[in-house]
Amino acid sequence: MNFQLQIEQIVGRPAIGNSTSEVDAYRLQVNSYLKQSARTIVDLLPVETLIKDCISLPIADDNGLDITDKRLVKVLRNDFGCMEMPLEL
Repeated sequence: MNFQLQIEQIVGRPAIGNSTSEVDAYRLQVNSYLKQSARTIVDLLPVETLIKDCISLPIADDNGLDITDKRLVKVLRNDFGCMEMPLEL
């Protein structure tokens, strides 16, 4: 059963109409809600819990990595752990 049907069962009526634009807008809202909810849970978890399920993202050049939708757990350089430094340093 998909999320739309589950929501409609809880609400007791169809959550959206039948037009394609309404369905697309509804799906975007549900996806956004689910991502925000998952992000909230991940932000609450301790690093010790996350470290066993995290992935490594290598950076091959000096352009850096956009981490706006990620939680930074650990940074390595040449297989050595890095320390966080104040921005002004």
